[in-house]
Amino acid sequence: MAQTNDFDFKAYNATLTNANAGLKLYLAESMLKDVMSAYTRWDNPLMKDVADIVTEIVSVRKLNKIAAAKVVQASGEVDNAGQDNPASSSADTPKDPE
Repeated sequence: MAQTNDFDFKAYNATLTNANAGLKLYLAESMLKDVMSAYTRWDNPLMKDVADIVTEIVSVRKLNKIAAAKVVQASGEVDNAGQDNPASSSADTPKDPE
């Protein structure tokens, strides 16, 4: 039986074209963690390299959050993870379980 793929890559790419950096970094981290999981199952020698990249992305995401908080603070806006400021870019970024 053939499986059909209904995923709309054009819409996805159009959405990401204007997405903020935080969302793009989140997606990159998420996808690379999936790659790490697959590499772990198959004992792929590239797993260490991918793990290092994930660690770097996590660091960049933290720096990005700090920079975004400074911008919000400098602008004088109140921002509680996008709740008080609907125009906040953090409202578009999925929340971490961290």
